[in-house]
Amino acid sequence: MHVVKTVINDDGGTALPSDFLLHVTLHGVDVAGSPAVGIGDVGRTYILAAGSYVVSENSVAGYAGSFSGPDVTYGFVTLAAGSDVTITRTNNDIAKEVVVVPTPKPVVTVTGGKLPKTGSPWYNLLAVSAGLTLLGGISWTLRRRRA
Repeated sequence: MHVVKTVINDDGGTALPSDFLLHVTLHGVDVAGSPAVGIGDVGRTYILAAGSYVVSENSVAGYAGSFSGPDVTYGFVTLAAGSDVTITRTNNDIAKEVVVVPTPKPVVTVTGGKLPKTGSPWYNLLAVSAGLTLLGGISWTLRRRRA
C-alpha cells in the first residue's frame, strides 16, 4: 500500500505534507513504519498482508481532510492478497472567518449657542384664547351664584 499526503494551501495556510503524522493500523495497532510523517508525490510504501486497515492522521489546526483511492471509505482500506493500492490523504486549509467590527459613529456635542425659535403666532393666539375662555367661564359661574 502507498500512502500519499497532499496539502492544499489556497486560503493562506503554510503546512507541508511532513507537518502531518500518518498512521496505518491493523486491529487498532500501528503496522511497521507507522506512524510516520506524510510524504507527497509517490508517498510512503507499506508492505502489508491481506486484511482490513485504517489510515488516519493526527489533526492539524486549520485544515480539513479527505481520502481518495480505490475502495477507500473514511480511511478504511481492505487489501486483497497481492494488491497494490494507493491511498491519498488530502488536507485543505480552511479559510479564516473574517469578522467585521463596525466603526462606532462619532457623538457630536454642541455647547453654547442659541436654541432655534420654535414658537409660532398661532400658538400665542391659542394661548390667549384659552385664557379668555377660562376667565369668561369663571365670570359666568360667579354671576349665576349671585342671582
